[in-house]
Amino acid sequence: MINKIVKVYVYKIKYDYPNKIDWFNKYRLLQISKCFNDIAKQQRIYSWLLINYALQKESKIRIIKQKYFRLVDNCFWKYKNYFFSITHSNKYVAIAISTHRIGIDMELFDKEKFKKKIWNRIIGDDRNFKYSALACLILWIKKEAFFKQTSLNHVPEFGFRQQKNITIVNIKKTKIWLAITCPKKNLKLAIDI
Repeated sequence: MINKIVKVYVYKIKYDYPNKIDWFNKYRLLQISKCFNDIAKQQRIYSWLLINYALQKESKIRIIKQKYFRLVDNCFWKYKNYFFSITHSNKYVAIAISTHRIGIDMELFDKEKFKKKIWNRIIGDDRNFKYSALACLILWIKKEAFFKQTSLNHVPEFGFRQQKNITIVNIKKTKIWLAITCPKKNLKLAIDI
């Protein structure tokens, strides 16, 4: 059973998602129906299946059709005492599950995507950090995970205090980087790639 531990599950999408998904709960069906892009649709389907898998493994609960599974502040999902944060990037999906508000973000490292132009946009007034594409990616995912946990659309100040409980994980043999809003000692990873 999850108490102070944050469990993170990462899964590589196989691109053979089920044609019939009407057994999902109405909130998730609505989100999936809004997808016009096949990749985004697959990411949302697999993230929901991953939540179901994680909950069954942790507490023998099947949430697929649970009516009380709800989206909170458009940032994270909640079911009873469990909080879930979902992220996806390309062909990977990841979820974090905890008994407290949680945020997770994931990106695949790509030097072309994390250029200095993005760095200048996200670094704000704190010019103490030196630019690199990897530093840009890490700051990006830290901010995204923090926003998901706090449910704030805009955080005017994102300094050391906000970052101290954000754990960064690189999954070996991949370019996947994760940011999870919890101290490293409370983190358990379950990776299926």
